[in-house]
Amino acid sequence: MSTRCDEELHEALSRLLRDYPILWRPHGGPIVGQYKELAEKVSKELQRQVTAEKVKNTLRKTRYRLQRLDRQGTSNRTKSCAYRWYAQELGYVRAAEVLSTLIETEKFRGFEKEDTLKARKDFAEKMGEEMQAVRNQEDNDGPSTSAGA
Repeated sequence: MSTRCDEELHEALSRLLRDYPILWRPHGGPIVGQYKELAEKVSKELQRQVTAEKVKNTLRKTRYRLQRLDRQGTSNRTKSCAYRWYAQELGYVRAAEVLSTLIETEKFRGFEKEDTLKARKDFAEKMGEEMQAVRNQEDNDGPSTSAGA
């Protein structure tokens, strides 16, 4: 559950961060209230509380990951893929190339995020329907009359 929430946070934050270029770089200018405003938008989208401190720390860690990725040129972490555009904005050419490759590899393997989320949703709906059918069958059959007669 935590991993899915983490992915959702990164997807929402990456998308909404585009509207806050002042937060893209440390010391990019006056940022009073910007993290709080961004956190409120992320919270609203995710329908759960996300603090300004969480947003600030997540962006700091993301910048660090992108810097490291740009230096090393390899990564096994795909949650950074949401920030490919950010790597480009920061001038981390090598990081952007690695993330592009990771994204293409995931698409090739059939792991596109939308497909994965849809498959999870379809599976959950199917399981819910099957559980309801079992409950209905049990209600119609009445209590079990096996053993003990």
